[in-house]
Amino acid sequence: MNLSIDMINEKLNLKTQIYTYQNSVPILERPRLFSENCKIDNSKVLYVGNAQAFNKTNFINPGASLISIGTPKWFSPNDYPTINVLIIDENISLVDLFNRVLDIFLYFSKWETRMDKLINNNCELQDLIDCSDEVIGWPISIIDRAQKTLATSKFDESDDIIWQEICSGYICTELLRQDSVQISEVVNYNRPIQRYSTVSKRIILTQPARINNHVVGFIAIHNPNRTEEYFSKGIEHIVNYFTKFVAKMMNSNEFYSMSRGVMFEYLFVDLIEGNISDSAEISDRLLFINWSLDDGKILLSISSQCDNLKTLRDYIMQIIPNMHCVIYEKRLVAIISNLSDQGLSDGVLEQLEAWIIKNNLKCGISNLFYDLIETKKYYEQTKAALNLGKVLHTKKTIYKYSDYSLYHAILKLSESHDIVDFCHPSIHELAVEPCNRILIETLRVYLQNDCNITVSAKELFIHRNSMIYRINKLKDEIKLDLSDADLRLQLQFSFAIYDFIRWFYPNHPKNIYNLDGVDETLIK
Repeated sequence: MNLSIDMINEKLNLKTQIYTYQNSVPILERPRLFSENCKIDNSKVLYVGNAQAFNKTNFINPGASLISIGTPKWFSPNDYPTINVLIIDENISLVDLFNRVLDIFLYFSKWETRMDKLINNNCELQDLIDCSDEVIGWPISIIDRAQKTLATSKFDESDDIIWQEICSGYICTELLRQDSVQISEVVNYNRPIQRYSTVSKRIILTQPARINNHVVGFIAIHNPNRTEEYFSKGIEHIVNYFTKFVAKMMNSNEFYSMSRGVMFEYLFVDLIEGNISDSAEISDRLLFINWSLDDGKILLSISSQCDNLKTLRDYIMQIIPNMHCVIYEKRLVAIISNLSDQGLSDGVLEQLEAWIIKNNLKCGISNLFYDLIETKKYYEQTKAALNLGKVLHTKKTIYKYSDYSLYHAILKLSESHDIVDFCHPSIHELAVEPCNRILIETLRVYLQNDCNITVSAKELFIHRNSMIYRINKLKDEIKLDLSDADLRLQLQFSFAIYDFIRWFYPNHPKNIYNLDGVDETLIK
């Protein structure tokens, strides 16, 4: 890590005077002990010596940097505006000073090593702040473009309204609009800038973090006390390094590195994970990023066997109106808004299905919903539809949750109960006798077709009279009144449970499709 003379001054903890030219940047690679016979010919070397050792004839390279114990007699800032000079106004030996400078180079080198290790280990942004609190020495915050807090220093003793908002997890848009520090100005810079905040009543140092020249967040340094005093240039240089580390970590994370709709994606993922419980916050964040998610909404989860999710995401957002999409949990998760009570139109469904089939994908679709706070629940619906549909209907490509909600309920029930306990006992009693098992499929089809004899006979490929005979035999065998609507509902629910057992718990002792002698050709 290259240092600037300002960064070194920040860590020397000595009484000093510093004179740097306007374009001073961190380019120093190493210190060198200076003597009278040396020449200052390398702008990347920091020369350390006593005042009497420096002679103005030694200056060859503009932009040179030196630390002098005492002020050289010839030195005047106005006469040498293109060199960096740090004058030590304390009684200190040259050896002690040089060792301190070496330690500072080592200190920043170790910080760089620790930060790189955190990034390579895919740690969190909070880990970067924890590793940098001592180095920067002031409270740090990282927020995204939608004003959501990503990480902060563990510091809360401040009357700063902005800092309090950041610690709460989100900065209100209205509060930012009242401030003299405007994001629209900050994003124009590639370096730290310092501005007086009329809301915080103090100077705030801030810098945008960029990925592929796209601003994805902001780093800010806060002063716990109300003051108009600016942060030192050394802090600016350190923060610039810190911002590069943050951008590097964000770029290594697939979610942060998306260059399209980054601000919306942050909000969408928060909704998917159920991190927001306040409707006002959702509205505020949507307002800030100028998105509209009005009327009815549905969610889609799209799974792929390939690794081309980014390409698929960009394409589908172009062909389906009012769709926004993110990559989450190794699948595409999309929200389609501005829908009527009828949900997706037949035309959009046909277009979506053609694209799904063409790209060998599978898609789960949630029910229609209106409140974005419930996004997490409807995202779970898309996953349930995908997981259940892939097993129950392997040839289908689109699975609507409305077709699988009953099986999802059975799945949840199976997590705490033996679901056979909820089945009507007559079905298992019929299945025990091999001669009666053909009646089980007859009963199933009859109930599915609302007790229509003709339609059921046609589906079973038997004569209508044969169907009537079987129904009468069923009534005699199980002694049940199939004209009872509540009974029919219980029997249909029982068949759904046995279907679920067949596919997900095939070894269950009461699996009616796994009993000796069962005719699998009867099972639809």
